Amino acid sequence: MLAKLVARGDDRDKARMRLADALRDTEVAGPGNNIYFLREVLSDTLFRQGGVTTGYVAAFQAARARAREAESTFNAPGRAD
Repeated sequence: MLAKLVARGDDRDKARMRLADALRDTEVAGPGNNIYFLREVLSDTLFRQGGVTTGYVAAFQAARARAREAESTFNAPGRAD
């Protein structure tokens, strides 16, 4: 870990929005990082509602993979709609 970003707010949503703003303004040069993943998590409906468990990250990653696969199938060359 190179750095840790923490945000506070009067409630969960205000802290989440501050963190999202901070991540939007953050640029990391050099090593790979997970900033885009964190941005996606902060905008996820389930996360915003506070309905996450220890299995959230795995489920979120699986849902992202399914969405990307569906998108690539939909945008495939030669697809007739």
